Amino acid sequence: MRYINYNKWAFHFIIWILIINIVVFFLIINFNPLTQDETRLIEVIGYFELIASVLFLATIIFLILSLIKKQKQNYQFWIAAICCLGYIFQ
Repeated sequence: MRYINYNKWAFHFIIWILIINIVVFFLIINFNPLTQDETRLIEVIGYFELIASVLFLATIIFLILSLIKKQKQNYQFWIAAICCLGYIFQ
């Protein structure tokens, strides 16, 4: 079986979660209730949050697998773990 670097994938997923949160932030900032439909904005934000939630669960799973497989805990592991804690307590 191939070697899978779980730390790397958890780190990549955290980066994608941050990108999604930045996109949602800019969608909310640029929303104009006079010219745009509010229900469409809520729907789009819901889709983005669903994707972010799935990526967050995958990040937690990969961090747990990294601990179980006793992989080296490098900067990718620690950044992903700290960002997961931040995402939980936001």
